[in-house]
Parts: sequence; structure tokens; C-alpha cells
Amino acid sequence: MTEKKVDAPVKPEGFQSVTGGGFPPSHDFDLHTVLMGEVVKMRDVNVKYGKEVTATRIMEVRPVSGITVSVWQSAALVTLFDDVAVGDHVWIAYTGEIKLKGKRNPMHGFDCAIQRRLSLEAAAPAVAQHARR
Repeated sequence: MTEKKVDAPVKPEGFQSVTGGGFPPSHDFDLHTVLMGEVVKMRDVNVKYGKEVTATRIMEVRPVSGITVSVWQSAALVTLFDDVAVGDHVWIAYTGEIKLKGKRNPMHGFDCAIQRRLSLEAAAPAVAQHARR
């Protein structure tokens, strides 16, 4: 887990986080190990690390709570980012740190699943018909 220098105070009810760059706040997998919701936006961004610029992707996910959060691509999430589309639902569970031989810092591990938008739309008539009974 990532060591935090201070505990962030709890936001008062009714307040919504804001961040620079027009991104929703990043999901904190240390606090909430599982994120499940609808993918509402995908972005390609360039991030500057020192003098080097690296391309990465950000997925915006709206969970049931309705507060959209950002998930930044990492090595463990590349396959998810390659396979998911806007409108799909994702389930992302943080599984802990993975120590890699020859690397100073461990990798964050995730277990991921996708529920396709098309499968949700196909299930809707059946659910509606069952509800009418």
C-alpha cells in the first residue's frame, strides 16, 4: 500500500471534489479496493516526468454513488484499457502489491472484469418483461 503522509479530512456532505486539468478525482484504491461502474469517458493524455513526456490513458467511471472518478492506466490495467469501451461497465479490484524481480518498486495488482454495453441492452427487455409479471 502507498504510505500517506497525512490523512485527508473528510469532505462535508454535499461538496464535490475538484481537480486541475478537468479530470474527476482519481479513485483511491487504498481506501476503496473495489470500483464498479459505467465507463463514461476515455482520454489519451501526455504526462511530463522530468524532461520526458509519456502518453497514457485515463478512464472516467461513474459508480452507483454517481460521483465520477478517474482511473489512470498502469501496467496492470493495460488489457482493461485496451478492451473497454464507453458505455461498458467495469469491475476493478485492487489485489495488492506485486514484487517484481529487478525492480525497486512493486507493481500494483488488479483483478478486472467488463460487462459489455450490448449485453446490458440485450438483458433490458428480459428484465422489463420479468418485472411486468
